Amino acid sequence: MIQLRNNTEDVLQTTMSPQDTDSDLIPMLWCPIIPPEELSKLGEHEEDIRKVREVYDDWRASMSHKEIKGSDAGLYLDRIRMLMIGIGIASGTNRLFAETVQSIISRRLRKQTLDLASVLPEDTPPKKAVKRTLSEFFSELKFMRDIDPEEEIKTAAISRPSDSGGAIMSRLRSMFSKKGGGSTQLDDATMRRASVEATRILVKVYVQLLSPDPWGPAA
Repeated sequence: MIQLRNNTEDVLQTTMSPQDTDSDLIPMLWCPIIPPEELSKLGEHEEDIRKVREVYDDWRASMSHKEIKGSDAGLYLDRIRMLMIGIGIASGTNRLFAETVQSIISRRLRKQTLDLASVLPEDTPPKKAVKRTLSEFFSELKFMRDIDPEEEIKTAAISRPSDSGGAIMSRLRSMFSKKGGGSTQLDDATMRRASVEATRILVKVYVQLLSPDPWGPAA
């Protein structure tokens, strides 16, 4: 079970220079799931920000009781999607705000997954194929959609442009047309490796979302 620290209470942040007067003080509602640089652009939506923070706190509390194990990438995508849906429901009367926040979170999650995929090893042709496939998969991943990760990874594998690793990618493409044989077994093994790595990356991003600093570096 993950123990969570509640550090998302309202914080009134003010700055004051010698020239400031009382009318210059600008209150800001703290909401960890919205990065500070983005939060400053949403200041006029204080009540909606408060609702998003409450949804995020509730989501973290409910997820803290769930086990983190298994090799199903879809499980972690579903849990993240629950947060996104909750934000949409809480801010239902302000659809533009909800969609803006969902877009901000999706972009950040996508960047985290791509950063983690970028450091995967590529010292062998199969590892290179896995890395390129996952880069394609995560670059197109929509965190609001209910997807089948296995199918999306296969799609990423066959849609990746050919380059210096073209032979490996060609073998990946052939997995849909070949029936048995050593080449297909190699493709299947590569796809399984890609699925395992995708799950590992999503687990790291998911665990980071449960932390008090959701946009800090993923361990």
